[in-house]
Amino acid sequence: MGLLRDELGKPRWSGGGLVLLGLLVILVAVPLLRHGRGMGHPLAGSQRIDLCPFLPRPPALLEGATHAPQPGEMHAATCEFRTADGQVALRASLSSTRQISADGPVRTDKYFETWKKENAATTGTVMRDLPGVGNKAFAYRDGQRNLVVVEDHGVMLVFESRLLGAPALEDWAKAATLAIRGSPKEHADLD
Repeated sequence: MGLLRDELGKPRWSGGGLVLLGLLVILVAVPLLRHGRGMGHPLAGSQRIDLCPFLPRPPALLEGATHAPQPGEMHAATCEFRTADGQVALRASLSSTRQISADGPVRTDKYFETWKKENAATTGTVMRDLPGVGNKAFAYRDGQRNLVVVEDHGVMLVFESRLLGAPALEDWAKAATLAIRGSPKEHADLD
């Protein structure tokens, strides 16, 4: 009998505790990593959001447009920029993972992909991918509206305008996506 042999003289299996510890780490860490994946945005866990304060000024073409929060549609925070005559010049909507998961768990990246596939199938419009805007983004034209849809690690943003051309809306959507991301301190949940 010794340190490396048991009482029958057979070699002991060394490292069994380390293997057990490694297995335990895997069993705990993998579900936690899966849960946190796609939830890196400061607003991903927010339920109620006032979107207007986070948006940059509208493009020069819409100079003088005023913004106001609007009642959310389908679990979304919405902010509209209106012209002097009350016409909606630009609309921005934000849906967080927590908001769209009110009826059951839904991740924004899956929601984004479903939106893209359904719009392509039902409208027949061409969706253009926009690299460098959020995690994933695409732009398209639906009738008279230009739209940009962005998924940014736990939030989904929709920007639309009848007055802005596609390039101007895409540039503003990129700036808005960066401004909304901001720092976590700036994004206090209103709950």
